[in-house]
Amino acid sequence: MISGFWDLRSLEQIDKKVARKNEQLPIDLSRLDCLEHDKVTIEIVRAAETLSFFQVIDNDVPVELLESLKHTTHKFFGLALERNVVYQSGVSPTPLVKYGTNFMPEKEKALEWKDYISLQYVNDVEAFEYWPIEIRRNIYLHLPAL
Repeated sequence: MISGFWDLRSLEQIDKKVARKNEQLPIDLSRLDCLEHDKVTIEIVRAAETLSFFQVIDNDVPVELLESLKHTTHKFFGLALERNVVYQSGVSPTPLVKYGTNFMPEKEKALEWKDYISLQYVNDVEAFEYWPIEIRRNIYLHLPAL
């Protein structure tokens, strides 16, 4: 299953007095194809559970594909609200696609706006049926690259 989360803008500032340095090294995904597969999997799970994010290297994903996905995501967020809200968390016609925001000025000390779209890939049939067409078109152009 592939899931994506794109944070388009973040204005939150880190309080350096209480911040801790992260010693987590980037996770080398090229090691997934060798005897270290289980070790890499454990590193990913640990990082996701403890940090909620992590950096990977040697993932063999072409930079052009990443740039294209970023551009497609920006286009999705630029669509009319009526088009995006169909996939809003809680009302989306599928659990495979969730669109939302966590902008809550009443709870934030610093105003921070994070729109997100989460896409889960199970198989081609479900992705073709449920993913937004604006994103689906781009993904299918690049599937052989993955």
